[in-house]
Amino acid sequence: MGYNGTTTTSPNGEIWTPQQGPNIGSGYISDVIWNGSQFVAIGKKLTCCNYSAIATSPDGETWTQQIPSQAEVILEPLNSIAWNNFNFVAVGDGGTILTSSNGIDWTQRQTRMVWDNYFVSNLNDINWNGSQFVAIGDMGIGILK
Repeated sequence: MGYNGTTTTSPNGEIWTPQQGPNIGSGYISDVIWNGSQFVAIGKKLTCCNYSAIATSPDGETWTQQIPSQAEVILEPLNSIAWNNFNFVAVGDGGTILTSSNGIDWTQRQTRMVWDNYFVSNLNDINWNGSQFVAIGDMGIGILK
């Protein structure tokens, strides 16, 4: 996945087929994850303002754009997504943290990651290690429980 939702799929990692990706307009998809029943892709829309892009797909070929319920306040691009068998957690610029149990309904969470009394400006990656989420940002690593 990439710029303007460019998507390719492969059954074996050797032969790749272009697909119609998420219709996010001008922007890019920064990460995608599979939870056993659907793909969830996240990224950034580029319009008058940069803001979050989220899309879901059952097969990697047909995509549905998802709008977080608080979309009007989620103006930050999303950089990474993780799944722990119960919830998706997406992180992004400005310390943005979103959670969802189904990839469709999203809730913005309070960022508690602080470095020298300043909130971490960007969260760049997140992963699940079996017991906790670990996110890395511009100013360090935080554990999300």
